[in-house]
Amino acid sequence: MNRRDYLRAIGATGVAGVVGSLASTTATAQSTLDEAAADERIHENQTGPLTVEVVDQDGTAISGASVDVEMQEHDFVFGTCVNAGALIDQYDDDEHPYRENILELFNTAVLENIHKWAVWEGNQSLADETVDWLAAHDFRIRGHTCIWGVDYTIPGDVQTAIDDGDAATIRERSLQHIEDIITHYGETVQEWDVVNEALHRGIIHDGVYPGQIDLDDLERGEVQPWRSPLLADWHAQAESVIDEHDLDVEICTNDYNTMTWSYARSRYAEQLEFLEGEGLRVDGIGLQAHIGPTIDSGEQWSFDVIDGVFEHYAQFDAAQRITEFDMAGDDWTGHEQRAEVFRQFLKTAYGHPNVDEFVMWGFWDNAHWLDEAPFFEEDWTEKPALDVYRDLVFDEWWTSESGTTDASGTYTVDAFLGDHEVTVTTDEESVTQTVSVTDSSAGQELTVTVAGGETTPTDATAVNAGGEGHESADGVTYVADEGYSTGSTYATSDPITGTDDDILYQSERYGEAFSYEFDLEPGTYDVQLHFAEIFHEADGERVFDVLVDGATAISDLDIHAEVGHDTALVRTVEDVSVADEPLAVSFDAVVDNAKVSAITIVPASTDEESERIELNGYHSQDTTGDGLYNDITGDGRTSFQDVVTFFEHLESETVQSNVEAFDFTGDGQVGFADLIALFEQI
Repeated sequence: MNRRDYLRAIGATGVAGVVGSLASTTATAQSTLDEAAADERIHENQTGPLTVEVVDQDGTAISGASVDVEMQEHDFVFGTCVNAGALIDQYDDDEHPYRENILELFNTAVLENIHKWAVWEGNQSLADETVDWLAAHDFRIRGHTCIWGVDYTIPGDVQTAIDDGDAATIRERSLQHIEDIITHYGETVQEWDVVNEALHRGIIHDGVYPGQIDLDDLERGEVQPWRSPLLADWHAQAESVIDEHDLDVEICTNDYNTMTWSYARSRYAEQLEFLEGEGLRVDGIGLQAHIGPTIDSGEQWSFDVIDGVFEHYAQFDAAQRITEFDMAGDDWTGHEQRAEVFRQFLKTAYGHPNVDEFVMWGFWDNAHWLDEAPFFEEDWTEKPALDVYRDLVFDEWWTSESGTTDASGTYTVDAFLGDHEVTVTTDEESVTQTVSVTDSSAGQELTVTVAGGETTPTDATAVNAGGEGHESADGVTYVADEGYSTGSTYATSDPITGTDDDILYQSERYGEAFSYEFDLEPGTYDVQLHFAEIFHEADGERVFDVLVDGATAISDLDIHAEVGHDTALVRTVEDVSVADEPLAVSFDAVVDNAKVSAITIVPASTDEESERIELNGYHSQDTTGDGLYNDITGDGRTSFQDVVTFFEHLESETVQSNVEAFDFTGDGQVGFADLIALFEQI
């Protein structure tokens, strides 16, 4: 919307708004939301449990590991409109505050004018350059708009057709334009307002339905633009183009006064019902939200009132999106009042289960259509609403947590939905992985493998299955694929989670049955098998066995079920004896094909520490050399957690069949007295 049309709209709709208010029994749907309830709803709908499991290369849980979780990006859309001329021509330095603040404050952008029909056809190169800059900086991009019935956005030949009542030309040109602009950007632009302000614009319709459109009062016309066959045709064209080209692009509506005025809420519901009745898809309901301090009834905005508007549209199966938020005008008492209303809008929108975007129509006075943006004065002086935004979006709603793994090797935190960096640190190394939490109910699980330091990299025999030679981050030299019998190769360029050596996991050898042979000096070795599921995207689609020297070492391995897609998995077969014959590692399919990404063979550890006893997932050990397994949880120390775990498994078969390991009193049996004896050690 531009300044001239906004002022014109205020005058044209003032009477209609009053009439609509009198005709409506309630301004909004009933709601009883207050700030405490809004905060509770945010926690319910915008956070999910992130569980980090830390294991060593053998899959053994590591307790006491430090875990740091730092959010990188919100899943929720926080965006702004950008002026293409300002971004590309006027402020073409990334250090200019206009660009700096776009990059720092938002994850989504919409082009203010350059995607509007006639403007785009007249300067497509500027539009493309702007989209390219945004895409290069990983922005989600809204398309605004395919069709808008305002004079400066209507191409000259189409305006001529309108004047001549040439309905065929209007239909042909508009339908072709919808196809052209959507296919031109493909999935780089993730959503499109197909028709902007259908409730208020009748110029194009007037050319298709001459004499049936009342441009002075659209409600009184024989045909209303918000429920016309032409509107249905435009939406059907967008849907058809997206489907035909197999694009992951969303279809949206967009209009103003749809939050503030009852006449617009009523019309908008009619439009959505009409499109639904025509069997047409609507993914997003755009609510422009150019607001003053009150709604049409004179009631001031509050959590309750804002939520009531969202509930009004909650009957429709589509996400609700604040698309053009600003707070211009002289009716406000000042910036503090604006900041308070802005805080209420943000909290109510962010927590509502049907709302997934909050986009502002500019943030700086000098690049705002009414010279009165929410965040910055013309000289870049910050306004109070910016403090509200930063405090909520990048502090109160930003995950920054740390802790240590428990006895089972896990650490869980309630994370805000979005992308997070997880850093796990042990005495031996630090590993950082990225994980996305996108489901508030299911949350997300992440397994981080921390490599052990028991072997010397230079002693390793290693092959990169299906790939080229590579030296790993820990100094192991992997030769190009060799020593195999049968099988085929496959590769991907996808990044691999859970490793610093993506290249090892981006290639594979696969087949129903294949094997590798290694000529080794006689001795005892550990065989490390590297996997990543780079082809299948669901559990159960690949299952296979691994045999080492003819003996089954791993049964029914389902990589995807263990770690998911494009994620590294290392399994180690320990203490493999090699005599005079080559060592054979074989892979046999159970479901689909077996596979392997890389194989590393290292001499087995010669440490003289006692063997571990597996106790319900823990690997108990003797850390003092007296033959008693004081470290019940296997975390390298004796602590209260060991006492608790020992108590929980005191009567288990494992404990009772290993009396010599758990007889802390030396009386030849294991019982409660041994629990007390272990407790006394701490």
